[in-house]
Formats: sequence, C-alpha cells, structure tokens
Amino acid sequence: MKRLRRVIIIPWMVALAIGLLAIVLSGPWWLAGLARLWIAEDPPEPADAIVVLGGGLQSRPFAAADLYHRGQAPLVLVMRNAWRRTDAMGITVDDTSAAVQVLKAMGVPEHAIHVTDKPVFSTADEAEVVAAWVRARGWRCVLVPTNPFHTRRVRWLFRRALRETGCRVLTLPVTLEAYSPGIWWKNEAGLITFQNEVIKYGYARLRVILGRPLAPRFEAGVAPNGTPVLESD
Repeated sequence: MKRLRRVIIIPWMVALAIGLLAIVLSGPWWLAGLARLWIAEDPPEPADAIVVLGGGLQSRPFAAADLYHRGQAPLVLVMRNAWRRTDAMGITVDDTSAAVQVLKAMGVPEHAIHVTDKPVFSTADEAEVVAAWVRARGWRCVLVPTNPFHTRRVRWLFRRALRETGCRVLTLPVTLEAYSPGIWWKNEAGLITFQNEVIKYGYARLRVILGRPLAPRFEAGVAPNGTPVLESD
C-alpha cells in the first residue's frame, strides 16, 4: 500500500514543480497572483496568546510586540529553540534569548513573556508544543505572525495539531526587509524562500499520507542549560 501511495504521489509532486517553473517563466502577473494565493492571511482578532516561532529574529518578535501593544493578546509565547554549537560555547546568543531581548526592548513587560520548556526542532514541533499549552490553559485563540510564505505551512500544521482543542489559529504575514511578496521573483531571498516553502509543505503533506511522523526527533548534544544542541543550522 505504501509503495502504491508513493507511485501516486511522486508524479504529482513532480507535476507541481514543473507547473511552478512554468508559472515563474510566464511573467510577473502570474507570479504576484501565485504569491497572493499561497499566503495564508487571517484578520487579527483578540486572542489568548501571540506565538513567536523560532528564527525570523528580524521580523517575528517585532511583529509580536506590535500585536501585544495593539491589545490583541495579553501574553507572548516564545518557542525554546535547540541551541547551536556556538550558542553552547557562549560565542553567539541563542534565538530564544534574542527574541526575548527584542520583546523587552520593544516594551513588552517581562510578566507577559513566557518561554516554552520543551526545545523545538521544526515548525511541526512548535505546533505540538503550542497544542500542549492550549490544552493546559484552555485557550480559544492564538495568533502566529510569521514570514508570508511560511503562513500556509504554519496554518496547516497548527490547525492539525489543535483540531481537537477547539482553539482557533490565526496566521499573520509579517513585513520583511529581505523581499516583498509582491515581487518575490526579483529577489534571491524571495525565490529561495518561496521554493523551499512549497517543497516543505508538500513534503509534510506527503509524510502524513504515508503515515510517517511529521517531526522526527534528533539530538546531537546538550547545552549547559540542558537544551539540546544541533550539529548544524
């Protein structure tokens, strides 16, 4: 059965890649429209918490601080990322600590900032960790600001993880300095990000179809604070 599923799914993945390439080569009008279709944007509503995903230090914590000051939620939940080797050596600051520093510098009070206990390695991990917080606290709505092209995968993963809780997940695309979604094909960062997100989203859906876990576990060591350390970024 699994082999049959692969035979059915892989040609569709190839066709999707070829179709995307054809659209890219066809002109700006289609490219801008494609971006609009891909980005999953929800109107912000009052929520129980704003979730700051790992990475995206130049955008996600800033967007979370703005949402907090606009009164969208009373709490900001920051994901605890696995440390890199240089973080464990004290050469660099881990992403979690940096995100907390940004929030404080942007005026978010310390009592409103919460950091998860469990380290995460992927967006799928983050969805499961947030689901645990939702179940423990009875939250009914969370806001997740993230990169525009990341929104579709985030929405699917989080709504899948929270589907039995009744909690709503609203994804909000943030403003980026690296590229604009409206002209993403003119910038290397936009091209790479869009391509990667299409592949990651398709790969995640494929793993579900094949009955495989979305977030395979791996650890390469432990930092002084007990946080797992990744071998590479």
